[in-house]
Amino acid sequence: MRKHYGKAVERNRAKRVFRAALHQMKEMLRGVNVIIIPRRGGKGLGTNQVVPLLKQCLAEEGLLH
Repeated sequence: MRKHYGKAVERNRAKRVFRAALHQMKEMLRGVNVIIIPRRGGKGLGTNQVVPLLKQCLAEEGLLH
């Protein structure tokens, strides 16, 4: 059985936050496809907290320009 990331409202909020964060980083991510799987520890984070975390993760993988 697959575990879901919260209820629909929480999943939709996570999508909006990640979409906004990736939009802020669009110049750094040219030509890169990203799949993001949220974890329960990320609940309640806003775009301003997600952007530095995404930058760190993507930089470690060498995906930022």
